[in-house]
Amino acid sequence: MSKRKENFTLIELLVVIAIIAILAGVLLPALQSARKKAQSVNCKSNLKQLGFGMVQYEHTNDRLPAAYDDQHGYPANEITWAGKLWRMGLISVFKTGYWGAHADNSRVMQCPSDPAKVMSYGMVSSLAKQDGITDGGTNYTDWSTHYINSPRITQPSARILLADNYSSTAPIAAGDRQKYLPHGTQGNVYPNDIALPGGIGNLLYLDSHIGEISLATKSDWFGYYGRAIGWVK
Repeated sequence: MSKRKENFTLIELLVVIAIIAILAGVLLPALQSARKKAQSVNCKSNLKQLGFGMVQYEHTNDRLPAAYDDQHGYPANEITWAGKLWRMGLISVFKTGYWGAHADNSRVMQCPSDPAKVMSYGMVSSLAKQDGITDGGTNYTDWSTHYINSPRITQPSARILLADNYSSTAPIAAGDRQKYLPHGTQGNVYPNDIALPGGIGNLLYLDSHIGEISLATKSDWFGYYGRAIGWVK
């Protein structure tokens, strides 16, 4: 009785490789989708934490911070809204940073879908227009007057307060300044913008609930989006 050959033949080896390739082709998209979902969930968690900080800041100061205020004598690390929250101990950092709290020194300010860790969250400065600030959303050089008293803004559940943005130091104030990081099927793209198929940006609304924005909703300037950033009542 002959002994059975233990070694794989070339054909058997090729069959095994083909099966592995097929399985990889089936499983990898599902794994990538799960990874993107997890990143989006973590991003929303960051926004929720920042929202809690905003609520505490307003309780203490009777108003929300301006997105960027370099006109009232604040040191550099308190010029941005995140810097003000950091100064009050509402945002933790792992090292000292020029801006107080920023994507380069605070994990809660880092959008998880951006491997470069430069993507962060921006404050919608133009909501100030709904709080009686006449230049709300139109002034590109001085946002120092854009402090917001949230109880005076109508439809808080429709107003965006914080969002995925290319920089926490750049206020979200006009159509050319919104750069939302895609969390959808488009994947990680830089420059970060949802103007791509499948792109979804994460949002924190003024009433503290979390939502998403797509290219279609962002393009609805005279409906959802204009109202969301305070340009439309």
